[in-house]
Amino acid sequence: CLNNYEQAHLYLEEAINLNPRKPVAYFICGEIYFRQNRYDEAIDNLKKSLEYKAKLSNLYTILGNSCLLFNDFYDATRNYNIALKNDPNNYLCLKNCAYSYEKQGDYLNALKILDKLLSINKEDSLLLKLQSSDSNSLATFQLFHLEYLLNKNTSSSKDLNNILTKINQIPNISENKLLLLIRCKIHIELIKYYEAKVDLDMLFELSSKFINEYCYYRAFSFIHLLQKHSDFWSYLCKVCEIDKCDFTKLGIINEFSKYMYKKKEVYFISNLTNLNSELCQFQESDISR
Repeated sequence: CLNNYEQAHLYLEEAINLNPRKPVAYFICGEIYFRQNRYDEAIDNLKKSLEYKAKLSNLYTILGNSCLLFNDFYDATRNYNIALKNDPNNYLCLKNCAYSYEKQGDYLNALKILDKLLSINKEDSLLLKLQSSDSNSLATFQLFHLEYLLNKNTSSSKDLNNILTKINQIPNISENKLLLLIRCKIHIELIKYYEAKVDLDMLFELSSKFINEYCYYRAFSFIHLLQKHSDFWSYLCKVCEIDKCDFTKLGIINEFSKYMYKKKEVYFISNLTNLNSELCQFQESDISR
């Protein structure tokens, strides 16, 4: 009841006036604001609770939820990740964190968390199928990605083609990077390299809309999920007539790095480690252009 909330705010205000450094009062106040859908005020009070060293197990989760509903997706993921350090199998926290990453366009981390969700409950694909709807795109992404992971090692090509049929029924897939990525991965597993190349080209085209000097890595984060498919990259190099090119002097020793360098002007720092082992301190996923 709103009146009860207002009464609670009065009591909490009095408690804060008596002891302005009491973190629990700010936390309760923030939680009430959250229930009232007053997310900016919830965030302010929850952060103040943290300033006064509050040690409450669900504080970061509620703060993450508040940021998520306030459309502050960066802070949402930051708080969810702190919460997950203490409770790594918190299913709802994982789902919200994946959604926040997806909204930021950070599909690499979104898919990593989807993998984590699958490891917690391999049967949840059916649950996601029931939950998915046009208004909940993340549930749809989860459904296809989880089904793909469940089936890719043990299923027949018929099973994977059935998943492709479901994906292809979704309208405007060319505008969904995550669905394109999943479809591309399945095409590669089925050795349908031409179709996979079409999806990959659409992914690059979508990503190019968001490229600038600050978010270049994020725009191409999906690439590392496809890196291990060496036969596919060999196919691309042959089709693009760069298979005979020799870039070993640049530390480029595989077809994946060759394609990205020649066709997309992307040079991986990992190439430098092939020339100088002392540079191994850098992340292999670092990109320079």
